[in-house]
Amino acid sequence: MVSNIKKEFANNVKSADWIDDDTKLHVLEKLAAMSSYVGYPDELLSDKKLEDYYKGVDNKSLHVESENLLKMGLSTRLFDYENAAKSLVLPVNQINWVKWGELAIYVGVLNDLKTNEIAMIGHTI
Repeated sequence: MVSNIKKEFANNVKSADWIDDDTKLHVLEKLAAMSSYVGYPDELLSDKKLEDYYKGVDNKSLHVESENLLKMGLSTRLFDYENAAKSLVLPVNQINWVKWGELAIYVGVLNDLKTNEIAMIGHTI
């Protein structure tokens, strides 16, 4: 499906008389360089990946069993900030399953301008 959309978009760009040849070339180069992701990656269902992601976390540190909503929210946010800080020293992972999993909550299709990618994510209900 994604390849058909990209192919049709390329045809539209090529036949557009209002786009100059130099711009068409740049658009087609960018289109060819785009990555696409459909659905969820296999590693999202990997227990090992989840265990690694939540390594060192227990119910007490996240206050999961707490009746204090503020405490749960703050500890969860702290966990997210600590993970973000850790990722700053790691090599860039273009296929970040955590990022795409979070986006599935909000959107069905995402065009990420920073990484030149189109992601079609399964919807959550």
